[in-house]
Amino acid sequence: MTGGSQSLCMPYALLVAGSPDGVGSEILRILASNASCVVAVDGGGDPLRAAEITPDLLIGDFDSISDVALAAVDAQVTEIVQVSSIKDESDLALALAVIARRGTKRVVLTHALGGRFDHTLAVLGALQAASTLAVDVIDTYTQIRFFSDEVEPRMLLADFCLYPGEEFSLFSLDDQALFTAEGVAYPAQVLALSVLGDRGVSNVVIDPSAYLQAHKGRFMLVRTLPLETEMLK
Repeated sequence: MTGGSQSLCMPYALLVAGSPDGVGSEILRILASNASCVVAVDGGGDPLRAAEITPDLLIGDFDSISDVALAAVDAQVTEIVQVSSIKDESDLALALAVIARRGTKRVVLTHALGGRFDHTLAVLGALQAASTLAVDVIDTYTQIRFFSDEVEPRMLLADFCLYPGEEFSLFSLDDQALFTAEGVAYPAQVLALSVLGDRGVSNVVIDPSAYLQAHKGRFMLVRTLPLETEMLK
């Protein structure tokens, strides 16, 4: 079992959003098989239907899910929550709030990046606001983990499939957030980062026991590598 699979073994809710880019059906089935529940966020119903996965919950204003996918949803199996198209929050933000209220602490999100740039920014904003959740984003060539001093403050990079020689970037989502990085090419001891500042870009793992520690604030760890099915087995 790989480090990435170990990091996903904890109970998590799988959220599938409606981006045109995302993981393939095989990886989606692996993620769903290990999830405590599967949530389709509006257009996320389409990749789930293509993968022959029945969601436990479908939520959204249903402006992006196809008529075929919507018609295939069985209300006796799937809880359907339709919201007004006139609202202040995105469908994803509403789904995250529902998940948090039901007591889930970890979320794996896919089919969320790519497509329209403004939608991608809105996704990152919604994830930043979901401060009580530990979140992994898994898409075709990108993996992101959100962590903070309050939620998963210390993280071994090997648990994110980051091993010696591999590159990652770290971004702060709170002003003057403080972190420590050990076992990397550019180590840091209780260093402050500005919001989305570039000081944490393109660091490299040099030690198998490398880790990040969040002392204050919320962070976004990004790795850009081809996603292999084996990583999630």
